[in-house]
Amino acid sequence: MGLREIWQHFQDRQGQRKLDKLTRRLCEKYSQDYERYGAADELSALPGEEPIYRLMHRFDVLTAKIGEDENEKKYVFDLLLAKGEPVIPAILRYIRNKDNLVYPLRLLLAIAGPDKACALLTGILSSEFSPDYNRVPEKKKEIIQALRNFADPALVGVLMPYLRDPNDDVVLGAMEILAAHGDTDETIREAFAEMLTSEEEKPRLKRRTAELFKERRWKVTGFRKKAEEVLPEGFYLDKKGFVKQVGE
Repeated sequence: MGLREIWQHFQDRQGQRKLDKLTRRLCEKYSQDYERYGAADELSALPGEEPIYRLMHRFDVLTAKIGEDENEKKYVFDLLLAKGEPVIPAILRYIRNKDNLVYPLRLLLAIAGPDKACALLTGILSSEFSPDYNRVPEKKKEIIQALRNFADPALVGVLMPYLRDPNDDVVLGAMEILAAHGDTDETIREAFAEMLTSEEEKPRLKRRTAELFKERRWKVTGFRKKAEEVLPEGFYLDKKGFVKQVGE
């Protein structure tokens, strides 16, 4: 190794130590708030993706005073927002590696805009998670909830498999989004009809499915006989095949 390589290695180690030190200061929940603010400012001033990623670690820490904690996170959020699109790779890296996603998801939407944010998040759901991957159900739920206001038809293909997710909250999140597309996509109504008439479906999910049939005014066409046998208590079918609730 030549002198230039030795010097570069030394510089890299020094830079890494500085990043580690600032990250510890930023995330030290029992220190004074001005120390965390100072660490945030120093990280924000450093070039490259790694300091941005380290700055986002503040979102993963909860300090003792809730009001101060929210103020600090908002401060970090604004520092990152001001940097614009160069922050996006670090946000996606954080979403993949960390669990507390409320602020990163808001940040992604604010910087990337709805269309690009939707495409990036559906890409993560379709390529890096699945209903068979149940280690981080909370993360899947948060990502799906972040997509609830998007109207992109691509969401249908991405979210349909999540109707089989083992976590009820993940399924419910996917159901709410898919229901908004069900008036124009017959495959969604049929998938919900199968959930409604399945004897093995969980009661909580079956009841919400019945409510969605009622709210969306979907008929149980093709599933009437089975639906009449297994509708949740308090629901019935009218003569036209619409799901109604007792007392209406």
